[in-house]
Amino acid sequence: MSTRTLVQLCCAFLLVGSHSNTAFAWGQAGHQIIARTAVKVAQDRFNNPELTAAFLSNSDSLAALALVPDNQWKGGQPKEIVASLSPAHFLDIEFMTPGHIDLNTLPFRIGDASKLIMKLCPTSGMSDKLECKTNAPTDKILSATGSLPWRIGQMTDLLVESFKKVKQLQDSNASKDQIVQQVRVSLLYSGILAHFIGDMTQPLHITKNYDGGETSQKGVHSFFETKLIDAQPHGFDRQAYDYAMNAKPATTILNQAAATTDRVKVETWMPVEWSFMLSVESNKRMPTVLDMDRKFALIDQGNNGKPTANQGGKKSGLNMEVARRSPDEIAEKFNEILVQRIGIASDFLALVWHRAWVQGGSPNLSMYAPNDAKIGKIEPILLDYSNFL
Repeated sequence: MSTRTLVQLCCAFLLVGSHSNTAFAWGQAGHQIIARTAVKVAQDRFNNPELTAAFLSNSDSLAALALVPDNQWKGGQPKEIVASLSPAHFLDIEFMTPGHIDLNTLPFRIGDASKLIMKLCPTSGMSDKLECKTNAPTDKILSATGSLPWRIGQMTDLLVESFKKVKQLQDSNASKDQIVQQVRVSLLYSGILAHFIGDMTQPLHITKNYDGGETSQKGVHSFFETKLIDAQPHGFDRQAYDYAMNAKPATTILNQAAATTDRVKVETWMPVEWSFMLSVESNKRMPTVLDMDRKFALIDQGNNGKPTANQGGKKSGLNMEVARRSPDEIAEKFNEILVQRIGIASDFLALVWHRAWVQGGSPNLSMYAPNDAKIGKIEPILLDYSNFL
């Protein structure tokens, strides 16, 4: 990282920036709850103040940073930048596996993924998004299928390297200002990473049927991840925390995956492989989300059992967003699954933070423990998947 970039990142903690009002992914509330809950989980599970003291005192900053990939990088940027970053938020996993989605056959490297996607292209439905050419550019392929696991890999690599630099500065008796500056970079990467791990646990980010278009449920995406989250009762964040601490979903999912394939190991640092593991788990919950939407949310079940666009629906592209009940009316029906999804994201994020810190040499971050800093404009972190080809 250049000195200029480092200064820009550090200054972002000191300047008050303007944010777009547009919400994406888990929405404003969801991403912030994930980040704040992960801080509490990391503190209570790992009980290591050398890591968690700085996170605790900057919990609100981390929550604000978790919104940056949507609020700042999807608006106010050149169109080509926005377009290049968009695939980092999703994974249309059906395009890279024939039939049953299996962790044993998913391609973890980008080169292997590109070849398999194009091989399956004629029958997978990919031809609706991309011409099935064997020489299609990799960036075009990933723009169509998404690249979320590798984005998480990129951000964890940056986080580990930032922790290593903190450790190096401490070992070389650098000034406190130098160390604080580098710790700020670590916190920035930690907050940005929170966003993408949150995306990975949202089932509708891990499917080509991301907004219910294939099942006549247009509009389900934002209804599930934003409106229903916003309608949850006071104390929802505590429910997510309790689920994360008691169920230990990250460790459970890791152990289950390791028991079925030798491609995923619990104690080995392999964030890309873990991300694919999480994508499989998340995609398995997608039918449940759609079933619940049909059962509790959709108003009209005409058209031979399929919902129709009627009163309350609004146009969305060439389709019509179907009418749904008020999220406040049915919020309780979705409470359990939302608690689980947010709890999984928080637990997995806390685990990755801790493992990245260990990989980075376990530097002492407790010296950086001021009150939350204001978050200003953060320049986009462009996609760089060169480590995963």
